[in-house]
Amino acid sequence: SMLVSRGRNPIAAEVISAMILGATMAKKANIADSTGFIMFPLVVHALDCLVSAAGIMSVGERPSLNPNGGRKEDPYEVLKGGYAVTMGLSVVGFGIATRVMRDLLRGGSTAGILR
Repeated sequence: SMLVSRGRNPIAAEVISAMILGATMAKKANIADSTGFIMFPLVVHALDCLVSAAGIMSVGERPSLNPNGGRKEDPYEVLKGGYAVTMGLSVVGFGIATRVMRDLLRGGSTAGILR
């Protein structure tokens, strides 16, 4: 639960439970190699950390165009810019991550990731 954590890490519990669920689903579906089902939640959450950090770092207030300090930039517009960066990186990163994992689990190489 994402309620009060009281020193525990709810994200870690979420990732571990998703990994266990993936392994169980692969076993029930008689899939011999459940590595992809176990690793996928870990890769997605690692990507989430990277993309979130990039989105946070992209946010900043630009100096006012008025030298006397006139009207400043709307905070909502600043947040929307950070959100756009985060969403763009998420889509691209998710596409690359799923393609790399697919190729690796098929026994191929990652040489043709972006073809």
